[in-house]
Amino acid sequence: IWMLSSSTPTDARRIVTIGRIMRFLRLVKMFNRARMLLRREKTRFHKGGFNLDLCYVTNTCIAMSLPALGAEGLMYNNLDEVARFFRTLHKDVSGTHHYLIFNLCSDRQYASSHFDGAVAYHPTENHEPCQLEVLCDIMEKMDSFIQQHHKNVLAVHCNK
Repeated sequence: IWMLSSSTPTDARRIVTIGRIMRFLRLVKMFNRARMLLRREKTRFHKGGFNLDLCYVTNTCIAMSLPALGAEGLMYNNLDEVARFFRTLHKDVSGTHHYLIFNLCSDRQYASSHFDGAVAYHPTENHEPCQLEVLCDIMEKMDSFIQQHHKNVLAVHCNK
C-alpha cells in the first residue's frame, strides 16, 4: 500500500495488471490440476501427437469417452481431435474410412459429418443396460462392418 501512495497512476495500473495476470495464471494452473485429477485413473492414448481418453480393447475395438466440444471437450475428448485421430490412423490414402463409431448416448448427438458419416446412433440411458434387441442389432452391425475389410475398427462410447 505504501508503494501505491508514492507511485504514479500509470505505475498503479501496471501493478494491478500484473496482479490480474498472476491471478489468471493461478486459475489456469488450478484448472489443469483439477483436469489431471479427473483424468488420473483413465488409460489415455498418447501416440502420434494425440492425448485422448480412448484405448484399444482389441486390434479392432476402441473404447472411448464422449467426443465433445467446448468445456466438455477439455475434460473428455475434443470432437475435432477425435475426428483427426480417426482420419489420421484409420483412413487410407484413397480416402476410404476404416472406422465406425457407435454412439450409445441417449442425450448426446453430434453431426456424423465430423466422422465422414461413420456414426451409428443407438440411444441407451446412461448407466443402464440396453434392451436385448438393441444389443443384438449393435452386435450384428459390428460384425458386418468388421467382416467388410481387414483394416476396419469399431469405436464405442456412451456419455462419459
